Amino acid sequence: MKSSSSGLLTSIGSFLSRLSDKLVLLSAILLFISVIVMTALVFSRYLFKYSFPWAEELTRYLIVYMALLTAATVTYEREHITVNYFFDHLPRLLRYVLRLFFDICIFATMLIWIFVGFDTALFMEYMWSSGLGISMMWPYFAIPLSGIIMSIFLIRNFLQDLKHPDRYGNKDLDLQVKE
Repeated sequence: MKSSSSGLLTSIGSFLSRLSDKLVLLSAILLFISVIVMTALVFSRYLFKYSFPWAEELTRYLIVYMALLTAATVTYEREHITVNYFFDHLPRLLRYVLRLFFDICIFATMLIWIFVGFDTALFMEYMWSSGLGISMMWPYFAIPLSGIIMSIFLIRNFLQDLKHPDRYGNKDLDLQVKE
């Protein structure tokens, strides 16, 4: 039984790694499209005295999606900006407990992010963007989508912390309470 659950966890870990890689690729594509659209807008504005009415709006939405999907990837990699000076000087057991606590707090924040994001996206369903003429639900859907992906990555991080406390932080983490 242990080998089948271990195989399942390995498969899930492999899937999440591929998902993170695909998100990086998708973010790069969104950035590339944004640059192309803005470059075309600048050339058309200055060479032909004509601006595409949808270009700035499309670029804005693409960059929002890019930023939020990249934030999810950064969550997977645990690469968010942190200030570790004081944290690194704490006792090892306290650092381990605080890391678990931080994972739980961030996960709770992501649950709020998801529910408020879905509520906002659904509220915006019948409002239309002026340039693209699409439902505003789609730009706002980036919020719950990124929140769901980040939550999945946070659960993975939390389970890794529980299973391998030495994986994140000090390699010689000693969980024994000294008397």
